Amino acid sequence: MKIPRIISVDDHVVEPPDLWSARLPAKYQDRGPRIIRERGKMGGPVGMQWVPDSSGNWADIWYYDDLVSPFSRLSAAVGMGDLAFATTTFDEIRPGCWKQKERLADMDANHVDVSICFPNTLPRFCGQTFMEREDKDLGLLCVQAYNDWMIDEWCAGEGRGRLIPLTIVPLWDVELAVQEVHRCAAKGSYAIAFSENPHPLGLPGLPHRRSTYRRRPSRPRQARAQARSQHRQAAQHQRVGSPAEGRRCRASGTWFRPPRLPGRPQNPRREGHPRPLQ
Repeated sequence: MKIPRIISVDDHVVEPPDLWSARLPAKYQDRGPRIIRERGKMGGPVGMQWVPDSSGNWADIWYYDDLVSPFSRLSAAVGMGDLAFATTTFDEIRPGCWKQKERLADMDANHVDVSICFPNTLPRFCGQTFMEREDKDLGLLCVQAYNDWMIDEWCAGEGRGRLIPLTIVPLWDVELAVQEVHRCAAKGSYAIAFSENPHPLGLPGLPHRRSTYRRRPSRPRQARAQARSQHRQAAQHQRVGSPAEGRRCRASGTWFRPPRLPGRPQNPRREGHPRPLQ
């Protein structure tokens, strides 16, 4: 039986180790996102903090200003076997996770004709990491560098038409976000990764469909309207990309549980203490 063409709208790409170091100005090389390979282990109060240790395992670590983010096996799970929260290196993961030629071959083997890839390890699913750092000038350059790589490398050449560009915006400034929508549109970006729930990130929330304030333009809605005006789509990765109901906000560590809306039944599965965001 002939397998029909498959268009995958929820794939991910592991950001190459030199994505930002190859594109940021020289003055940001020691602060911008970069991979450092070192020995260590996961520790801290809940076992989620990277602790350098000469007796530990080798791992690739993203360093970006005050952020230390170990490369988790969960971010490139295919073929990894036992995952847990163990770390890994670029040498150990499947090449198709971050190399275009190998990704296209994997797509062929999986009968996937077209793929849309969300961000993965460092930016998270819509670029929240760049919003959370104090230096917004550097954050904007990081957003632009990611988008240039996405359009000019990952989705170019043999990947054109099969790997669909999915770019990000500077979430902290609606005017800069609008400018980035236009800039990426001129370069051929068809879609924008956007938060499905901006409120726990400290941003204005998206109005509920029953809300009496639905007609009032919010800043996230303005950014999405700009995307539509450029005939682009806002791709919203559910739940994991940003904290959602009953989950922990990464930036503040606080629990988020919105008020119950009038006439809206409470889901009994959401009662009780929420589980931490993984």
